[in-house]
Amino acid sequence: MAAMAPAAKKQKCDDNEDNRAELHSQLLARLYSFADPIPKPYELWEGITHYNNSPVNANALFGVVRAIASRKMYYFTKIKGEGPPNQLHTRYPDMASGGSIGVLSDDSWRMFQQTFKFLDGNDYIKHILNLVDGEARLVGDWNWVPVSLPASGGSMREACFWHYQFANTTQTRAYLYNRSQEDWRDDDLSDEEIDWIMKEEGNATTLLKRDPNPASGGPANWYIREGKFVTLAEIFWKGIHWVSAFDAYKTYESLPVLIHRRGHFDHSANASMKRKANWLRYVETGRFGVPPRFPASGGSRAALIPASGGKNLAGTFRD
Repeated sequence: MAAMAPAAKKQKCDDNEDNRAELHSQLLARLYSFADPIPKPYELWEGITHYNNSPVNANALFGVVRAIASRKMYYFTKIKGEGPPNQLHTRYPDMASGGSIGVLSDDSWRMFQQTFKFLDGNDYIKHILNLVDGEARLVGDWNWVPVSLPASGGSMREACFWHYQFANTTQTRAYLYNRSQEDWRDDDLSDEEIDWIMKEEGNATTLLKRDPNPASGGPANWYIREGKFVTLAEIFWKGIHWVSAFDAYKTYESLPVLIHRRGHFDHSANASMKRKANWLRYVETGRFGVPPRFPASGGSRAALIPASGGKNLAGTFRD
């Protein structure tokens, strides 16, 4: 295996700050041309087209987060098939540096080779895609627009609006992840759950915003983000012949997050959370099996929600 980083060859663009600013500007302009619209409320309910190539899923619609995540392997497979030499592989972000990420050094590359047995730049590209925060990020201008519920019915309590990767805080991500592991994961959220989540999130997740006190004095107003998004894997593929992985990564890192990276969970703590949920079922229903559907408003499931500063979910989620 090579001792030098695969990006050690002479760069096609130097580190001149003006040049880098111009490249960043050009990349942002190109991103908008192939970015996709943020899914609408009906797509959150129904699902969207995915990039999974399994014949079993050929005609299926995936949930929004899962469908967008499927782009990672789809585009990585294309990148791997193209192979170097190309501009993407001229330099890489150093994912071992932490903080302000610089260019991958020879020392870091040797560490990655020894620790992860990386053989080439494609192995490292896959590593970048697995580590970057933000399964999807926003491109260009965006707005908050009123949520349009179908005339046939629909509610902001529906679980499809409350995927844990749309949450900004560790506490709410932990709660929503653990909820998604339960057999009542598809049940509507209770008012207590939503009130707690919105309080923790400052009344806005990456997808939804709530105005709890509208001027009309009526019920809360709900808004959904409208704009475009892109994934890092798409940028790597679309820019494979004209931008390095380092420059693509730095531009992507500057964009606002729409879908956070999948969490790494403490399974023993998660198991403890499940036991608490099972006990709550027993208290409410007299059995540990699947409970009846909770009422749309209220429901003592709110006992799972920690009080401000509470610790019953602490440690279940690590960024």
